[in-house]
Amino acid sequence: MAEKVIKIGGRNTSFKVDGFTPVKYMEETNNDFMGDFLKFEKAIKGIGNVDTMAFYRMAYITAKQSDAGIGSMKQWLSSFDEFPIFDVVAELMPLLQKNFMSNKKDKLVRKK
Repeated sequence: MAEKVIKIGGRNTSFKVDGFTPVKYMEETNNDFMGDFLKFEKAIKGIGNVDTMAFYRMAYITAKQSDAGIGSMKQWLSSFDEFPIFDVVAELMPLLQKNFMSNKKDKLVRKK
């Protein structure tokens, strides 16, 4: 599990990623977590088209993982006076990447 607090519109907002995040993402948005994550990476690198809805979905679900009481995505986003999505994405990327990285140093050993 990884957590991060980001200041958005003058208020501290918590985000959380854990092993259940991709499943919750699919359940709540009917979109693939890994697919949207890859869109994030490509957009940040200037390779692909920017899908702002993917950004909003990722931010919302990871915030909801931290605080289940935030309401719907519309309610949550409307609660901010401003929501600089590209700044938020830049802050969220390291948190999201932790969900896909291994901390194991061992290499796969094939049986002979």
